[in-house]
Amino acid sequence: MKKAALVFVLIIVASVGHSQSFEGIVRWKIEMEYHDTTSHSAWLEKTAKAYKKTSFVPAGLVIKIKRASLVSTYEGGVMDQSSMLEVPGKDSLCMIINQTKQFGYRTKINFERIDSASLYPAPRVTRTSEVLKIAGYNCTKYISELLDHDGTLLATAYWWTTTEIRNIDVKAFVVHSRFIGVEGFPLKYIEGLPLKMVSGDEEETTTIELVEIKKQRIPASDFKIPVGYAKIKL
Repeated sequence: MKKAALVFVLIIVASVGHSQSFEGIVRWKIEMEYHDTTSHSAWLEKTAKAYKKTSFVPAGLVIKIKRASLVSTYEGGVMDQSSMLEVPGKDSLCMIINQTKQFGYRTKINFERIDSASLYPAPRVTRTSEVLKIAGYNCTKYISELLDHDGTLLATAYWWTTTEIRNIDVKAFVVHSRFIGVEGFPLKYIEGLPLKMVSGDEEETTTIELVEIKKQRIPASDFKIPVGYAKIKL
């Protein structure tokens, strides 16, 4: 379920900036445990070595938010120190590759326009009585099961959400709910903001967890393309 986990990260990057009041830093950690070292893991290791990295998957993600603007930066992995910049009112996201001093644009996708009838049914979501404190916030555990149209179980994921964070708009995630729904993201069926997600299969288990949310002033220059960077086509 690596794909589902990484989709979760990308959705956070593309959605959390819709908050109208928060200014500060949101920091996440990403952990991947490999159970099968003969196939997918071997490919990841080979790719990482080609980029002279110790891991293919980033170890963390740092998001700077200034109301509706945000810039997210990967820590570790083949995308180490690369950033994704989103500015309100723009129809594209800017990928900033700091290692090579380059940047390029990717068009945003309006997931609200995707016809859900052609996708998977609504996930089966169970709210449990299990609670966990993450980064100082009380969280409730949910289990989501993604089913095919014939009822076949395709994927299972575990989510810990909190209702104690008020200034980051969880409704922003709904804009992309159909895309995440393909991977089993149950935001429309759970309460609160996800602070931890665990998914996996026989090959690997991926955990994404909030480390901290810190309010602080972010200079406007952090949301601009650095001077001297060359534009490339992505």
